[in-house]
Amino acid sequence: MTNMTIKNFTEKYNNIATEPLKNNFLKENLRVKKYIPYLMKMTLADNLTKITILDKNTGNINVNSAANYLFFCRIVIEQYTDLQIESNEFHEEYDLLNESGLLDKIIHMIPEKEITELKMIIDMKKNDIMINRGTPQAFINHQVERFGTLLGVTLKPVLETISNQLENMDEKDIEKLGKTVEKAFKRFK
Repeated sequence: MTNMTIKNFTEKYNNIATEPLKNNFLKENLRVKKYIPYLMKMTLADNLTKITILDKNTGNINVNSAANYLFFCRIVIEQYTDLQIESNEFHEEYDLLNESGLLDKIIHMIPEKEITELKMIIDMKKNDIMINRGTPQAFINHQVERFGTLLGVTLKPVLETISNQLENMDEKDIEKLGKTVEKAFKRFK
C-alpha cells in the first residue's frame, strides 16, 4: 500500500482486464480510513460551507451547490483514502474517478455511518448559516457589524493622529479647532 496520485491510480485500475482483478487491486493498493474524529468533521464542514455558501468578499449568502458537491467529494477522497490530489480545483481528478467508476467504489468502502455523519454535520452547518445570515434581521446585523469593523479600522488611525495633534496644541488652538468642527457638523445636518 503506497500513496499514489489519482491519475496514476485510475490509469493502473483502468488497465486491469477483469472486475475481480480490479477489486483485488483496490483491496491491495488503497488504504481507507474507517473513522475521522468529530472535531475534524466539524472543521471540514466549516471550511466547505464557508467556501461554497458565503461570498468571500462580502460574507453574504451566495450558494454554489455544484462546488459544494465537488468539494464534498474532495473531502471524502482526501480524508478517507491515501490517494493524492494534484490540482487545486479537483475537477480533473473527480472526472477520472467518476468515469472509471472508482468514486462510487471508494465511497462504498467507507462505512456508511461515516459518510452519513459527515453529510449530517455539513447540513447542520449549512442550516446554521442560513438561519444566522439568511434572515433579513441577521443580514442587517451582519452588515452593521461589518460597517462597524470597517469604520473602526478606518477611523482609528485618523483619531490617533488627531489625538497626537491635540496634545501639541495650546488651549486657544483647541478652541478654534472645536468651533471649526462644530461648523462642519452643522453643515452635514
